[in-house]
Amino acid sequence: MIMSRLKLHKLTRVSLLPLLAGGVVLAATLFNPDWISSTTNATQPVGYVGAPSASGYLLTSAAQAIYAIDYSATDWSGDLHSRTMDSNGTLQLSDNWGNGAAYQIDQQDYNTGRMIVTYNSSGVPFRWANLSATQKTALDSATASAAATSPVLDYIRGQRSNELPNGANYRARSDVLGDIIHSTPLYWNDGTNQTVFVGANDGMLHAINAGALPDGGKERFAFIPAQLIAKLPLLKATPYTHRYFVDGQLAARRYPAYTESGGATQAARSILVAGLGGGGKGLFGLDIGAVPTSESDAASKVLWEISSATSGFANLGHTYGTPILTKLPNGDAALILGNGYNNSGNGHSTLFIINPHTGAKIDEIDAGTGSVSAPNGLSSPTMVDADLDGRSDYVYAGDIDGNLWKFDLAASPRTAVKLFPTTTALQTTPAQAITMAPGFRAHPLGGRMVTFVTGKIFDNTDASDAATHYAYGIWDRPAAYAANDTLLTQNLTEVNYSGVSPAIRVRTASNNVPDWTTGAGHHMGWKTALPVGGERVVGDGAFVTGVVFLFLSTNPAVNTSETPPGENWWMQLNALTGGDNGLVRFDLNADSHFTAADQVSGVSPVGRNMGGGVRSQLTAFTTAGFDIYQANYDNNGDPPSTSTTATQGVAGGHFDEDIYYGSGGTASATEAAGSVKFTYASSSTAKTVSLLTITANGETVYSGAPGSKKPRDLDDFLNGKSSTNYTLVKNYGGNNATVGIVAKSAGSALNGPVTVSLTTTGSSPGFSKSDLTGGTDATAGGGDTCVGSACQSKQHFHQYDDKFDVTGVNMLNPSSATLDLKGGVPSLTQNFKVIVSNQYLNPAVKLHIGDPSYVYNLDAGYIALKTYLTTGIPSLATLQTYRRDPATAWPGSASTDAAKLAQPKYIGSLAINMPIDALTAKDWWGNGDVRVGLHPSQTGCVKKAAGDYDGNMYQPVVPPANGVDGPGVNGYSSSTTPATATGVRHNGALTIQIISDLTPDSALELSVPGRPEYGVRVKSALYGTYVLAEYTTFWHHPNGKCYSASGWTKNPGADNGSSTLDTKAVGSTDPKIGSLGTATPGTTTTTVTNADGTTTTTTVVIVLNSDGTYTTTTTITNSDGGSSSTTMTNNTIEIGGSVDSSGAIGGGVTTPLEALGRVNWRELRR
Repeated sequence: MIMSRLKLHKLTRVSLLPLLAGGVVLAATLFNPDWISSTTNATQPVGYVGAPSASGYLLTSAAQAIYAIDYSATDWSGDLHSRTMDSNGTLQLSDNWGNGAAYQIDQQDYNTGRMIVTYNSSGVPFRWANLSATQKTALDSATASAAATSPVLDYIRGQRSNELPNGANYRARSDVLGDIIHSTPLYWNDGTNQTVFVGANDGMLHAINAGALPDGGKERFAFIPAQLIAKLPLLKATPYTHRYFVDGQLAARRYPAYTESGGATQAARSILVAGLGGGGKGLFGLDIGAVPTSESDAASKVLWEISSATSGFANLGHTYGTPILTKLPNGDAALILGNGYNNSGNGHSTLFIINPHTGAKIDEIDAGTGSVSAPNGLSSPTMVDADLDGRSDYVYAGDIDGNLWKFDLAASPRTAVKLFPTTTALQTTPAQAITMAPGFRAHPLGGRMVTFVTGKIFDNTDASDAATHYAYGIWDRPAAYAANDTLLTQNLTEVNYSGVSPAIRVRTASNNVPDWTTGAGHHMGWKTALPVGGERVVGDGAFVTGVVFLFLSTNPAVNTSETPPGENWWMQLNALTGGDNGLVRFDLNADSHFTAADQVSGVSPVGRNMGGGVRSQLTAFTTAGFDIYQANYDNNGDPPSTSTTATQGVAGGHFDEDIYYGSGGTASATEAAGSVKFTYASSSTAKTVSLLTITANGETVYSGAPGSKKPRDLDDFLNGKSSTNYTLVKNYGGNNATVGIVAKSAGSALNGPVTVSLTTTGSSPGFSKSDLTGGTDATAGGGDTCVGSACQSKQHFHQYDDKFDVTGVNMLNPSSATLDLKGGVPSLTQNFKVIVSNQYLNPAVKLHIGDPSYVYNLDAGYIALKTYLTTGIPSLATLQTYRRDPATAWPGSASTDAAKLAQPKYIGSLAINMPIDALTAKDWWGNGDVRVGLHPSQTGCVKKAAGDYDGNMYQPVVPPANGVDGPGVNGYSSSTTPATATGVRHNGALTIQIISDLTPDSALELSVPGRPEYGVRVKSALYGTYVLAEYTTFWHHPNGKCYSASGWTKNPGADNGSSTLDTKAVGSTDPKIGSLGTATPGTTTTTVTNADGTTTTTTVVIVLNSDGTYTTTTTITNSDGGSSSTTMTNNTIEIGGSVDSSGAIGGGVTTPLEALGRVNWRELRR
């Protein structure tokens, strides 16, 4: 698959409804989506539209079909479109279904070509004879007693003969498919057939063939909820006033056969559930496991239907929220849904837990707030699988009164705890609704930061509401921080980005630092005001991805007379602080780069104005190296088209990676193994095992109570159970009733004793055991003792960052296992140190070393290689000694600093990373030397020796004076040997040497004599003796220039070539950060002469603070002496956990493959 590394993504389109100009005037606490104003005939304002969906969201392996809704306000017809998005992220303009699903359905005969079903105590075909007397009267009272059929029923099925100007004067339709507004399509593949489901305001849930023509776009079947039958006659009215029908959100899941905790058995089923949204207070469930073959077969797929009139569901309101299909902590299947709005029961916010197979209520957790006269209601939930066992443990959800709740699904009884507001000081007046599903990410001190934005648009009062709304992050925190009671406040500031014409309205965020200290007066989260009154968030689809909380805000209260009306902002806040995220996320100047040129006064915008109109929230797609965020947009006037740039890895090119080591590491290591044989009874006799604990080398592998087991069954029970370093294996050595204990990794360190504690009924001796033996270390690796042109890398990887979409290399767990350090240092107990050379030529790169807290997507714990071993030849006694053994006890008995440095320490981390703009020319050193941040060269000059003259120096080059452009001069010739060759090794590539801890100081030399900024290395003559392994990293530039070649330059320009995406090693953790390059302390002054002859001088002073942050002061002075100054401190909180470990499912949280700094926006519109 060929991926364009830098490419533009243009806007494409589907048709959407203009925002209704009118609205409704209702009490603030109550609304009716179908209430009709006597003057405007307008129902609930649109507010938002359903988001796009697709056949898949990972584009790296294949093209996917994207499904987008469409509707017209002129006749309230609807449509569904299918378009192909290829693996490059390019969306075709043509519809896979020709003229869309509406056209295909119109070709199906209303009577014989469509399968439409409804509910009458069970699923039945939507035929006159199958309806109850009550249903017949509600649908068509004029012919309720007719024996055959009803013209109203036929009209609903799609019969056109009674439409104006013919027949019975029913409303004329351009298509029989009704408008689709808030419902987001749902794609389902049962393994044989592809179907996309969507709700429409023609009274039906439609199942559309998602495949290609000739059948693609045709309706497989449709379902009409029974509670909507009484509203169906309104569809034929002339003139027609819009009503909502099946307008809610969908969810689907495949459940295997299982036995419920109560003992009932459930067959394997694929279940779809859907709410009615503004259409009603209800929901339903369908079996979608196979495509129905007849209308009767389709009717059998209806599992259940629930309304507020159903026993136990009096508190069910309008079900706008997205349902979640999951498993409870006890393993039972569950549908979880907020009770919705305007319930006619007790008026409280409640969380429903429903059996998805039967529709029976499992539980209703009442939050206890709200009243009959002013009903509250729970919005979309977000689920948390805290222990990653595939079951939901907690639920976060907001309500219409502005409360944020946490529901504990494992508690007995299940409970609701208010997380916000916990004091009146935190409450806005009046309270502001939370209608979106919350997002969340792990907090570095434990717990989760739960993010949301307030807002609702249910009636005209909401649409004109100009109050200030807020984005929040509320810390669901450990008990030690329970007393924390204040919110950190951040501010958004609108500025103009003037790098293009016309200027782009953007927002920057403050970077106030949170105080996570325990106790009252300290922070329990953050609060960021949306700057323009009336701005809010409605609709599900907010993302927490990496450290960024990403959402679209809308403001219907401004620009009301413009076309399109309103205003929208694309926001990307720091999820932990609510402020500056420290990342370049917008390619504002459209130069196909995400660089400092996209900043405003040195600050990266966190928001971008997206014009007016009505939009959906975002849908994320991941392709090679970047995330594409899709959104639907209503076409009541189009804003100017925009395009942005996407890239994987670092921007503007790629780096190659090589590893070098000798042949000393080829002897294979072996794994330790031991065993336990159970003898407490004959192999076929069961006894109750009330306690069994097995430890290996002091590590507990299993501890529990297996229960009644035969010895020959006990080893089967234990099979696969494991600890950090050991796994249990049944039938060990071919012996039944014997469990093996096998080390997961090779090495002698995992040999050791086995201990067993066994309690059973009776007095049998119980067991026999064998300790862990047989673990051996591989032969210690050694430096390359190559000669002449035989010197070359052990493994070369071209376009490493592009192929794996990373920004660095973790040498302990790389995307390509062939680059793992254990290749050159196979022994866990081999001691080594780490030195670096050629730093001056590679100033953008940072090093993470000796710290097990390393997290691949967090920019924390790194040191700049510019400051690592760049002051002279060090005493190796001042460098820490490492080994690869994670069981290494350090510092042991060492008490002095010198002894601790000599004592082997578990390496923990060994990774390099670079910012996404590493290949950009800038003053990285702060000395006026503008150069790219990673050295450009050619593969053959870096990884392979030219011959006997350079050997293991690998084509060294003597650099020109610092600040002078190249090329350099070859440091080898026909008169040199590797020992006498001079200059930077590997043609200037960044070089990291893993050297033996026995290396003497005398074995080291400066890479370039008298120039310590180029680092240190082991002398060529001693390379094979002391270097265990070596890594090189360089920019493989397509200009073909080696460092000494004529025409080589330190600023070669961007490479816009292509790359082939590879599959990463499972579980690999190369860095993927992509933050902007580190600021350079110093003062920069720029003077510009204006058109009128006056001058403007801008002075930027960057100061490195003691805590590692940078304070930037920008002063602008005019020729008349007037000046203004702003100061900002870059101090973001980016340490600790990651969203990947949170176990989020459903709701508003997603974790697409994050490519910070490489974000593409696309709107789908007509």
